[in-house]
Amino acid sequence: MVNLLNSKRAVMDLTLKLVLGLFAFGIIILFAYIFLSNFISRITATSLSSAQMVQTGNDFLGTILLFDKLVVFIMVAGIIGVGYLGFRTIKPRVFFIFTIFGAVFMGLVSYIFNYTFAQYATNAAITVAAAFFPLTIIVCTNLHWVSLAGIVIGSLTMYAKKDEISEFRR
Repeated sequence: MVNLLNSKRAVMDLTLKLVLGLFAFGIIILFAYIFLSNFISRITATSLSSAQMVQTGNDFLGTILLFDKLVVFIMVAGIIGVGYLGFRTIKPRVFFIFTIFGAVFMGLVSYIFNYTFAQYATNAAITVAAAFFPLTIIVCTNLHWVSLAGIVIGSLTMYAKKDEISEFRR
């Protein structure tokens, strides 16, 4: 019997990868902004910097702010990907019951990631960077809803389609 979490055809596995990816990407974005803004401010404080270096550093920080919108794109693309891969696979409908029970587990795991990200983002050193990334904060503090959307869309596309095998037996 194929394990539900380790199967390449499981909705739970794809949703867990989506939640973990969004969580990691959100933390990396905030850390990268803090690191680069401190690096640029330290370089500009030295006598070695020029006006062109300061302008380049500020333009680079402005480009990093585009990653805020990239998080939303990754979330939407991931949910669509879960739905598409759920549609492309054939799985017995009895696994839907396991998916319902697994959704409770995924909600708990997603909430733990929500809490961890919220504690990370409310740190005094991080709150300055968090103000520049409002969409990332919204997505990463609501990972349980992203998980629910992935499970619902993946389950609907996987289990609500007609069985192709029964079409040929008629």
